Amino acid sequence: MTLADLPHLSELQLHNVPITSDIPSPCSLTNVEISCSKIPFDFVAFLSGVPMLEYASFIELIGPKPHPSFDDSRDISNRPTIPLHRLQKLTFQWCRDVDYDAILRSITYPNSAKVSLVMKTSPTVLFSEFIPECLRTLLGSCSVLFLSLLEEDTQDIVILELHSPNSASYHLELNYTVVSRIPGLLPKKATTASSERIFKDLMKRGCSLRNLRRLKLVLPSLPSSRTLTSLLERSVDLEEIWVETNNARALITALELPVPS
Repeated sequence: MTLADLPHLSELQLHNVPITSDIPSPCSLTNVEISCSKIPFDFVAFLSGVPMLEYASFIELIGPKPHPSFDDSRDISNRPTIPLHRLQKLTFQWCRDVDYDAILRSITYPNSAKVSLVMKTSPTVLFSEFIPECLRTLLGSCSVLFLSLLEEDTQDIVILELHSPNSASYHLELNYTVVSRIPGLLPKKATTASSERIFKDLMKRGCSLRNLRRLKLVLPSLPSSRTLTSLLERSVDLEEIWVETNNARALITALELPVPS
C-alpha cells in the first residue's frame, strides 16, 4: 500500500503496517501516528508532502538501541524549507539512524508547536551531544527551562524542556541504561547520569542562559553549590526558580540564604 492510493485521507494510524513515503499531491493528511519495528522511509520526504499536517507521531517499537550522537557536518543549506504552518505537535520516539537536526532545520512551524524527541544512549555519552545543533542556540537564549532526572531500576531518564517567546516548545528525553539498583547501594558512578555531570556538560557547551526567566529543576540530588552558583551567575534575568529535590543545601548555599536549623 502507498499513500498515493489515498489522496483524500486526513487521519492515518498504523501499527506494524508497511508503508512508503510516496505522498499524493495534493495530500490532506492532518493527523499521523505510525509505530513499527523500523519506519522504512525518509522523514524529510514524508513531511514535505503533508502541508496540512497538525499532529505527527513516529515510534519505533523493538528494543531501542543507543542512538549515535548527532552528525552536524552534513550540508543542508541547499535544501528547500518545508512549511508546516498548521503543525501543533511532532514526536519522534526511539527512531534510530535519524538526523533530527536535518529534519528540524528543514521544516518551519508556528511558535505554538511542540516538538518531542525521545532517545536512548549509553551512560558514557554526554547529554549535550544529543541536543540538535539547531536547538543549542535556543538553549542559550531560552526564557523557560525545565530539567528533570528520574531514577528507575534499570535506567536514568533525563528530560530537558525549553521554550522562548519566539520559538516552539521542545521536549528532549534521553534514557541511560544503568546497572540495576540494589536498595542501600549506590549505582556505579560511570553508569548514572548525575545532575552534576549534566549541568557541567551544558555549561561547557557555552549555554549562557542570559534570557532565562523561569527555571524548574526536579532532581534526586542537586549539583554542587559551586556549579549552581555558576548557573545563577549566568542567569542574570532569572525571575522564578522552582526546585524539587531530596536535599536543597547546595541551592541554599548558592543563593546565600540562611540554612534552616
